Amino acid sequence: MIFIILVAIGIILIVASGSFLIQTKKDSYEKALALAALGNYVDARVIIRDILDNSPSNVRAHYVIAKIYAMEGDTVNEARHLEKIKR
Repeated sequence: MIFIILVAIGIILIVASGSFLIQTKKDSYEKALALAALGNYVDARVIIRDILDNSPSNVRAHYVIAKIYAMEGDTVNEARHLEKIKR
């Protein structure tokens, strides 16, 4: 009986931590875009590059960093990240 309770608690903790990570990543995208909107492009890119370092094929991260480059007027890097989305 105790084993079943411990397994159930473990499953609950795993599910809870997974939803926390998803929310944290979503918050990171929003924070990066907010920083870029304020003109703080360097810090905005750092946030997204951290995500891309861990997940280089993350489509949303490439899209967000492309938006940041577009806000900055850097069409070369914007296009480079949009190309990565198409692959």
